[in-house]
Amino acid sequence: MVVPGFPVLSQTFVALQIAELVARGHSVDIFSLGRRGKTSWLPSEARPRLEALRVVHTGTPGRKRKWNVFLIPRLLSLLASKPSAVRLALTGVLLRRGFAAFSKVVADAHSMKDLSTYDLVHCQFATLAHRVLDLDATGMLETCPPVFCSVRGYDITSERHIAKARWSEVIDFVDRFLPVSRSLEARLVDLGCRAPISVVHSPVNTTRLLEAKPSGTAGGRLHLISIGRLLEKKGIIDGLRAATILKAAGLDFHYTIVGQGALKNSLERFVMSNGLEDEVTFLGGLPSDETIAALGASDVLIAPSKTGADGNAEGIPNVLKEAMLLGVQVVGTTHSGIPELIKDGKNGYLAREGDPEDIARNIALVAASRECWSDYAAAARETILAEYTPEKTTDDLIAAYRETLSQK
Repeated sequence: MVVPGFPVLSQTFVALQIAELVARGHSVDIFSLGRRGKTSWLPSEARPRLEALRVVHTGTPGRKRKWNVFLIPRLLSLLASKPSAVRLALTGVLLRRGFAAFSKVVADAHSMKDLSTYDLVHCQFATLAHRVLDLDATGMLETCPPVFCSVRGYDITSERHIAKARWSEVIDFVDRFLPVSRSLEARLVDLGCRAPISVVHSPVNTTRLLEAKPSGTAGGRLHLISIGRLLEKKGIIDGLRAATILKAAGLDFHYTIVGQGALKNSLERFVMSNGLEDEVTFLGGLPSDETIAALGASDVLIAPSKTGADGNAEGIPNVLKEAMLLGVQVVGTTHSGIPELIKDGKNGYLAREGDPEDIARNIALVAASRECWSDYAAAARETILAEYTPEKTTDDLIAAYRETLSQK
């Protein structure tokens, strides 16, 4: 399993998928191409199983280690064992794409030297597939196993990440793509994908969520929450604009925002300039268990997602699935794969993408329809248990693996 880092606070779905594969007796090694995270970020019930796995960190020199100290020993080792591959990397990578790309090939080849021994390689994000492609193209691998690639929102919507992922090459390299929504499947087809495609949803932590006891209010003040990285595509600014409309209309509410990101300061300034200090609280990033607790203490999850200026879009936000399983009311937008999950007026509410007034209208509708909450919650829970459990999504994943492997 190739991941951008492990564990990552905002990627509980990756940990859940790996844990379910291991629980079924499959052997999984993790190759982390980014930072080493804290084990406290892992889902508590899966932590012992995940901590026992082999995790290989490719490593980078960072600020405290010099590139020559980091790179030269690895390069010398590769020169001794794979001189022709190093020559290809020098001419095909260093001269064409520069030192940074070359150093990644060297680091990856050193850390993933036994990749050829696996039955398959699964890249959890499309932006990682080119790292495996480079190892294969330069001859650093004896043979390259079948490569599977999960596709998430920013992988094929953000202009920057499309370039970073080198789609023109990756699209012909990967053996099977695994988009997390039908909307992303359609996007793959539009990009000219000829490889097989299987939709495999990201799972939610059903064990933890079904054990949780939501403490949302039965009446009185409405407790709203948004959870996610503070990026443009999460649409938090539209949630705050909706909050100003709701305050002006006299609705008694509190809006909690969980997450961290580049827009934090500008969002906080908006709150102050619009007199929302008493209604809005920023909690920053929280570990998985604390996030679930905050979600369970809320009445309504607001997911005001929208397409960013650079095209960056969602797949299906996992936090919506978590809220639906918890019995928290959900207000989403008509963005990307969200309508695949929320059926407006049945298991949740859908507002027009990028429309704060319509978001506010839907929140007000939730507040005025408390008698419907139990019916909506039951329908929402049924939706999640049918399609988004670790068991169901892993069934789909293994089926995709087997179909490809049977053709090799």
